[in-house]
Amino acid sequence: MTGSEGIERLDDISSVLDSCLVDMTNEITGIQKEWKGLQSIGGQRDDHAAALLRRLDRHLADIKDNTCMLLQQLRSIVANPFGD
Repeated sequence: MTGSEGIERLDDISSVLDSCLVDMTNEITGIQKEWKGLQSIGGQRDDHAAALLRRLDRHLADIKDNTCMLLQQLRSIVANPFGD
């Protein structure tokens, strides 16, 4: 990929990362609602909190995978701006 092609794909990068963040934000909202529900029945315990927080693992892994791939592409473009 050339430097120009990289610039033209910035919207795609933004869309991918925005999607990851929206998914994680929705998950966080669900976790907070469940935690409040547990509070109402006296069930807020650290093991319950950990189980709820575990649900963020997938989202953070998706963000990490995408950013690692994007970083690799960026470094490749910077090292060879005219492409392969």
